[in-house]
Amino acid sequence: ECDFDFSPKDPCASDPDSRHCYQNLAVERSDPSLCEKIEAPAGFDKSNPPKDKCYMMVAESTKDPNHCLKMMGGEGSYEKNDCIMNVAVDNRNFQACDLLKGDSRKECYENVGKNVKVDDLSSMQDRIRELEKRMMSEWRDESLKKQLAELKKQQDLMYANSPPEVQRDYFRSEREKLFDDIEDPE
Repeated sequence: ECDFDFSPKDPCASDPDSRHCYQNLAVERSDPSLCEKIEAPAGFDKSNPPKDKCYMMVAESTKDPNHCLKMMGGEGSYEKNDCIMNVAVDNRNFQACDLLKGDSRKECYENVGKNVKVDDLSSMQDRIRELEKRMMSEWRDESLKKQLAELKKQQDLMYANSPPEVQRDYFRSEREKLFDDIEDPE
């Protein structure tokens, strides 16, 4: 008979500040399931600010806005929409905005768009060109088709929501590339 307990220990169970312990561990391990262990503070029957903060911290560190959807929100707590908006803006991720509805989605697109630079659009266009080249030989690859369609959708959103001067400068740079290709065929 063995006296050893091989089950994994909960490092936060005996911590007097277990809420912060779970938050930090969840971020460190990129494991939102640890947020579930956070109990609501006394007096919070319909919300759990520390648990919501945990999900928000994991969403921000993993750059995955889907973790925001697990938030409860409510009195004195953090809100899903704010979490999604932060992840979207911080990562210039228009797809994250699609998790929002109505005016919040529109506001998210605008806020992400404010951060778009000409280089972002150019690098997206380069990625699209690379995929289009691959598609010539791998035209039956459905995952490649989906990837290309998604990139084009992202590029359209990025361009449509970028500041007018960014749109203008991007258009000029692409036009110059096109004319350079016409003048100097490889």
